[in-house]
Amino acid sequence: MGLDRIYSQQLRAALLDNSVVGILLVKDRIVQMTNSYATHMLGMESDALVGKSTEIIYADQNEFNRVAECYGQLAQKRAVRIAGVRLARADGQILIADCSGVQLSDLQNDISVWTLEDVTSRDVARRLYHALVNAADAVLLATDENEMCSRACHDLVRDTLFHAVWIGRVSDTGQLEVLSRAGEGTAGIEQINNCLDGYCSLSQPLVIMRAWREKKLAYSNDELTEQASSPCFAFIQTNN
Repeated sequence: MGLDRIYSQQLRAALLDNSVVGILLVKDRIVQMTNSYATHMLGMESDALVGKSTEIIYADQNEFNRVAECYGQLAQKRAVRIAGVRLARADGQILIADCSGVQLSDLQNDISVWTLEDVTSRDVARRLYHALVNAADAVLLATDENEMCSRACHDLVRDTLFHAVWIGRVSDTGQLEVLSRAGEGTAGIEQINNCLDGYCSLSQPLVIMRAWREKKLAYSNDELTEQASSPCFAFIQTNN
């Protein structure tokens, strides 16, 4: 009987750890057990989640609350599926997962099993397609330049890859004139000229300054970190 029990435990562990989805056993929103794929997905060490609140796996409080709202449905129907949940890896990267929860009826009512399926590439492709369609609509439907810029900015932050979009051009006086803006953090973008002088861009110029000077595509994967020593850091941090 002892050998059978050991074999059963080994088989269960093998099934869990060779699954192609993350698996979490959760009680009162505290992780009781995970498989190795779940911690691998999230860039964590083995068992790093055990004993921790599930809150640490979500990208922000809104996503945590979004899943919390589904616990009522889980209690009633014994199963729930939530698509496109934003999770946070240990390295700060965001991944998109489809989450499925099952209530364990043979145990206490507050215990559930959750599976996490990484669908980031699918979600990126869908949002990129939306961005292309939205941009095309903005160009085709606009009646003048101002409307086209406004439509482009607002449409490109609507269910796409982008949190914020703004369009600017250099005026006759050498100042950057903001033509249109939309999305997170753009309310203060008109102050960008304060960060475009030589004093602010000696060590690490802003991505906008690099594009302006080099007249070509410029990008940054982590502007906030790159500008940590910049005099403009407060502006960048405030406007995200």
